[in-house]
Amino acid sequence: MNTDLTTGNTSRLLWAFSIPMLISVAFQQFYNIADSIIAGRFIGEQALAAVGASYPITMIFMAVAIGSSIGCTVVVSQLFGSKHYAMLKTAVGTICYSGAIKLNTFGITCMTTLSNGLSSFTAQNLGAGKKDRVQEGFRAGAKMGILVSLPFVLVYFFFSEAAMGLFMKSESAEAIAAGAMFLKIVTPFYFVVSTKVMCDGVLRGGSAMLYFMTTTFTDLVLRVVLAFVFAIGFGLGSTGIWLSWPFGWSISCILSYVFYRKKPWEKRSYDTL
Repeated sequence: MNTDLTTGNTSRLLWAFSIPMLISVAFQQFYNIADSIIAGRFIGEQALAAVGASYPITMIFMAVAIGSSIGCTVVVSQLFGSKHYAMLKTAVGTICYSGAIKLNTFGITCMTTLSNGLSSFTAQNLGAGKKDRVQEGFRAGAKMGILVSLPFVLVYFFFSEAAMGLFMKSESAEAIAAGAMFLKIVTPFYFVVSTKVMCDGVLRGGSAMLYFMTTTFTDLVLRVVLAFVFAIGFGLGSTGIWLSWPFGWSISCILSYVFYRKKPWEKRSYDTL
């Protein structure tokens, strides 16, 4: 079934388009959380650490797949919006830490999923020549991001120890406390992340990939550099590593918003795709 995002109420369209993706992501993340719970509570801390250590490696392959999927979605959406159905068919055819990071990934992935919906909305409307709906979509998406972020902030911040207790037994009090500290440091900044990913969603939908890549790599580089500065330079240890996350998010969010305000899609024609 095709969903036309170029006509109708913006908020209703984005919710209807994004909710199925959110449900799918939620089930995927529940699986990831479940394997950590089993490893931590029934096997031991070493098993949980092993699961966490291997997770970034699997994320590399997931990132390639997700990136390819988003790129294909943008092209397909622009072709759909411009009613180039013949080319559309061609495009479709070719187309502590361990436990805390699982919880964090759950929240961030839900926000990113909404951003993907906004990318499709932006791309379809640009393809249809309705550039005025792009900012309307961003405003609606930003409100959705805050609504989706709020439950994660409340649960992770105020019940961080209980959340970490899902993965480990009470004997692992030190590890639970470290994971809880991570959640309490990063979760208040989920509202910043939701704003950033919505800006990024519009940039991707408008094929402004250079801007999107700039903000993404800025976030990654800043987090690595600041982790060394805070953890080693200031002697904050693991807390310094956690602090690097909100700093990286905040600076890259400002950059994403500046790029969004530049409206790079206004300078591009989408009729020749």
